[in-house]
Amino acid sequence: MTPAGSIRLRVFSGPHLGAEIILPPGEHLVGSDDSCDIILSEGLVSPRHALVRIIPVQEDPPQVDIRPVDDAVLIDQSSAAADGTPWSPGSPCLLGSTMLAWLPSKDTAEAWQELIARLAKPADSTDRQATPPLAPDTQAVEAGTNQAPTELANADSVDSAATPPRPRNRITGKIISALVILLCLGSLAVSYEFSTRPAGVNQQELTEILKESGFTNLSVERDGEILEVRGEVADDHERVRLLRLAQSLQSPVQLDVHVRADRIGAIAFAFNSQGLFPEILKTEENNGYQVRGYMRGSQVEEAAFTAVLEDFPANTRPLLIRDIIHADAVDETLRPLLSRAGMNFVSADYRPGMVIFSGTFSEAQRSVLESVMSETQQALGVPVPFRIVAATQVTLTRAATPANTTSAMPMAAQGPAAAEPTEASIEGLQVTGVTLSPMRFISVHTGERVFEGGLLPTGHTLESIDDKELRLRKDGVVTIYRLRGANE
Repeated sequence: MTPAGSIRLRVFSGPHLGAEIILPPGEHLVGSDDSCDIILSEGLVSPRHALVRIIPVQEDPPQVDIRPVDDAVLIDQSSAAADGTPWSPGSPCLLGSTMLAWLPSKDTAEAWQELIARLAKPADSTDRQATPPLAPDTQAVEAGTNQAPTELANADSVDSAATPPRPRNRITGKIISALVILLCLGSLAVSYEFSTRPAGVNQQELTEILKESGFTNLSVERDGEILEVRGEVADDHERVRLLRLAQSLQSPVQLDVHVRADRIGAIAFAFNSQGLFPEILKTEENNGYQVRGYMRGSQVEEAAFTAVLEDFPANTRPLLIRDIIHADAVDETLRPLLSRAGMNFVSADYRPGMVIFSGTFSEAQRSVLESVMSETQQALGVPVPFRIVAATQVTLTRAATPANTTSAMPMAAQGPAAAEPTEASIEGLQVTGVTLSPMRFISVHTGERVFEGGLLPTGHTLESIDDKELRLRKDGVVTIYRLRGANE
């Protein structure tokens, strides 16, 4: 169903001759750009030529006005005002060489035929029909000749070319002649302007245009008849602005640009999927990115960077510049800071991409520990991800070396809490996936990935992962969580 207050817009000239469209109330942008609501494929139509505004009126035809945006608009041979001009039904409107007109959507096809007939009708046809009889003119002729009026009227030998012109026809003819001359001059001016418009831009001119528009990090290369723009822009807004600039040029331009935010996000995600959380920064080198952060050792570092590069196609792989510190460097800086703060009892477990602190901490101790880690990161100059895990009892499952543990808490006496593991279902825990290679982690219903040693949403520590079961610990109690399908 056609919305109330809609209009029927029709094209009467140009490449879209005869096209008709229903426009609902609102604003509609007309031009040659892809972003317009009505796109006209005509050389004299500007990218954003004009704005048509349709306002519905109850029980009456809608009110329509048109406002020039990028170029002039003619309505009934008069230029439309910059702030908009009313556009009456059936009035021809000219955009470039494309003529448009509209009628209310409820009008029938006969209304178009009437409009077409009116537009095709000669401008002086009504004047010729309304020409007065010759009687008033005969007096003027009689005063300048020796013939009587009756003799002049009855003289068959008098050539029609010698008949004096009618005054009204003379005025109408002058008006028509002036209009024809103006139209001819206008068409010549338009043709001259169009023909002298530059056919395109060369490589140097496009480079200057890009610099003037703020794109200083882009390069221009020529590939036959096509200019290729390469480089990187900051974000999606810059990419859209560059696309609009390329569309406004007369030359064919191919864009091969990357969005810096997308590229950095892709590299960061490739590391995060391995349980590593370095900081990614753009360098001055082309396609160069600095990776700053912590990884447990050189073996983890080499495996991580190899896996990240394999995630990218060979021709678009980033140049990764490393600034990575290992567990021994963190431990060497962290140990004296913990001792100075009176926190030397804290157990620090160095995981592949994170440092885990476990123990029973008060709010004040947590604040001190966070301050110590902040000082450690400042001293090392790179971010070191850490996590504070609260537990009532910490049992060391393997011998610790100075490279991966600062100092061990006094081991608690074995008691009821160190009983044999029990099997139980855990409320609030839903395991949706298990990954065993190249790194062991599980996926839970919240979408989070938890690696071995990580903390589950239920407060349990994930001690080990197997294809049949998970070993969990909470408050010193070990629980075996059977995976679905393990016994099938």
